Amino acid sequence: MLGKGRWSGRGRRLGLASLLVTALVMVSSGQPVHAANLGSEPTLPYAQPNNASLPRAGCDTTATDPTSPPASSPAAVQVIYAWNNSTGNQYATNVEHAARVMDRVDWLFDQASNYDQHVKVSCRSTTTSTYNQYAQAMVTPVKIDTTNTDFWSIANELSAKGYDDSNRWYVVLTEFPAPSNSAYWCPTTGGSGCISVVEAWDSGVVGHEVSHLLGAGHAYMGEHVWQDSNGNWQAEQYCPDIMMCFGDWWAFDLGYRQNYDPSETSARFHVDNYPSTTTNNAAVHPLLTPPVCCDVGANNDLLTAQERTIEAQTPGTSNPTGFTTSGSGAAISVTPQGSYAGVSARYFDNRRSLQFVSSPQSGEKSVSVSRRPSVTAGHNYKFFVRLRADSGTAALRMRWYNSGGTLLSTSLGSSFGLTSNWWEWSYEAVAPSNAASVQISVVAPAGGSQPATLTMHVDTLQLTDCSANQNSLCRPTT
Repeated sequence: MLGKGRWSGRGRRLGLASLLVTALVMVSSGQPVHAANLGSEPTLPYAQPNNASLPRAGCDTTATDPTSPPASSPAAVQVIYAWNNSTGNQYATNVEHAARVMDRVDWLFDQASNYDQHVKVSCRSTTTSTYNQYAQAMVTPVKIDTTNTDFWSIANELSAKGYDDSNRWYVVLTEFPAPSNSAYWCPTTGGSGCISVVEAWDSGVVGHEVSHLLGAGHAYMGEHVWQDSNGNWQAEQYCPDIMMCFGDWWAFDLGYRQNYDPSETSARFHVDNYPSTTTNNAAVHPLLTPPVCCDVGANNDLLTAQERTIEAQTPGTSNPTGFTTSGSGAAISVTPQGSYAGVSARYFDNRRSLQFVSSPQSGEKSVSVSRRPSVTAGHNYKFFVRLRADSGTAALRMRWYNSGGTLLSTSLGSSFGLTSNWWEWSYEAVAPSNAASVQISVVAPAGGSQPATLTMHVDTLQLTDCSANQNSLCRPTT
């Protein structure tokens, strides 16, 4: 059965989102946004190149007939320019813009991480010496005869016209207004129905829908989820990635924790909230080239999937893999199963969180990532974590070690008050001379502000080398 997830309030970019529960996902653009009313390009975490310096996505395969690519052709996106009688055929005017949107989507994927990875795009011709020739080779014009412009009417007509090949995923840019920007999940195979229909011609929206073709869900990041007066599910908090974003962010899954992890291709993530059981890692999708480390990008997280998301054990498991505690009376477990609205294992990555209990809370206690990731002396590192507790205080700490395992120094952030909502906290410090590794910890300081028993929930840890990022950028705390 298919269900719909709707976005609402797309000001400059996309706003509040609904709860995606099945395969068909949609975006409401507020006003019609199509080739005649183009959207604005996202600008963060750093600006995109201008048209003159924008790299071409290139062509991974060619086929003289786009409705019948050779059986040996590799998986690839087929870009379609769709027009109808209401707007007429404006292909010659808009084909270069359509191609540049796909070029930008490819650039966004590559620049979202410190891995070299690209979208495979099918072209109809090898004649691509000029940009206009390249654009015409990439983008196929198709007239839509149906007067219905909903997702399935367009998808079914294209399938009837032969755009249903099993090694093609179809990105349809409409010249005419369509009710919504939509995509059907196709995590592993293409073909009939494996399609996105997009009226908002900018790389943020098109990239979002291409991400759904890669099998990515929205992966809601809000602790508090509710239904509005129209029956749509809404999330209270946002994350800065292309799947669920605010402002002008374009980077794809900056935490490597929901949809995409090129650093650990064996990792799988729950792509939607409970009760969905779907898992995915878009980095291994056949539409993308294999990820190759290392270049510059918005994210270069140094943790493993288990260290970020606590996925390896079931709820209630004591002493989960990858974490240790210090201090008498400190204990950790995978958060026990509970109500959705209360303390539960169904939070930020949709399935798991770490429960830290200190009883009695006397003297300093801490929970740490057991492994010490390698660092470069003089580089600036930023440690992120999401925390919640009914009361109490915490602080973030980095301990620096040399190559022989000797502790060199400790960087400790200021204490802060915990709340019952999930907030992201971060601490930034420079690796000292001779530093070769670092241990990151969440500390429960001693003091009268702590409750007799502190129960704190920990999730979505991240450790980023800010100095290695493009423009020495380190994303802000959300």
